[in-house]
Amino acid sequence: MAEGLMYKHLIKFTNVNDQFKSDFSSESQKPKKGWKQRRVPQKSSIFVQNNMKGASEDLTKNVLPTLRIDSLSEVIMNDQLILAIGSKLRSNHKQPHSIANISSKMRDMAKLVETMKRLCTQIQGLKDCLQSKNVKLLLRAVQIISELDEETGTVGIPSMPGRIKGSINVALETIKNDIRCDPNLSFDLKKEFLFDYQTT
Repeated sequence: MAEGLMYKHLIKFTNVNDQFKSDFSSESQKPKKGWKQRRVPQKSSIFVQNNMKGASEDLTKNVLPTLRIDSLSEVIMNDQLILAIGSKLRSNHKQPHSIANISSKMRDMAKLVETMKRLCTQIQGLKDCLQSKNVKLLLRAVQIISELDEETGTVGIPSMPGRIKGSINVALETIKNDIRCDPNLSFDLKKEFLFDYQTT
């Protein structure tokens, strides 16, 4: 399925284009007149291991300790790809007030993984969710976590498809880059593995 078609399905639940603007756009970082600025998240009592695969030192030190302790944080801490997404976002957004946005995006991905695991027991992590063969399952999971009412067509969380779209882009880029740069893979194996995440 073409990438554009997949994303067309992801965003079809809403016509409000502004909701799909990046949380990290310059406008979103400016405090609105009359609004209170969001407080920087405080550290929780979550246990963070050092040298977790996928997690940068900055993410480990400044973002992961602020995660709310629940099933989603457990998914995050055990999913190398979600940690890699968080690390990449953190490397581009060092401001203290970006921590909450990064945490939110990681939790969105964890929620996607949890939902897809309920739909298919073969799903182990985010990397499995994004394989081409699981696109229909992915779209169904997005509908569920967006709280789509199939009878009325209304969506409880209209911003969710757009939020997930951005994180999926980062995840696919990370996966493909890892495959291309792996010195232990032959050209044919790289081609085969890249096909598993084909979006065009």
